[in-house]
Amino acid sequence: MLRVLFVVIPLLFAVSFPALACDRWDLAGVYRTFSITTGLVNATEKCELRIGLDGKIGSGSFCKLHTVGGFKETNQVTGGSFDINNICRVTGTIRFASGPSQFDAWLSQDGQVITGNFNANGIAILLTGVKRP
Repeated sequence: MLRVLFVVIPLLFAVSFPALACDRWDLAGVYRTFSITTGLVNATEKCELRIGLDGKIGSGSFCKLHTVGGFKETNQVTGGSFDINNICRVTGTIRFASGPSQFDAWLSQDGQVITGNFNANGIAILLTGVKRP
């Protein structure tokens, strides 16, 4: 019985916890994101974020805000950068004209979906995005 445990337990860990290996190559690309805010401002926001191999947010990145009351606004992303670690956690800053916003997210293991949040002017924004082909 004891020999069986020595064989089975390592196999369980090998199957249960696959090694993640995310890096800057996985993060680089153009993401179309959709986010929802609640509380003081009920709105949706659609963004296009262009992330380079160096983790920097490139020109042409923007976000379009649509409030429940009908207000619409396009905010150009003026810069920022992201870091990714080997377990696919993405952190960094998105810069808008109104100031920087801290970003905290996770990238899917296949590098196609990013999910997380950022804070813009005190408003917490939940975000999900898909990498464009």
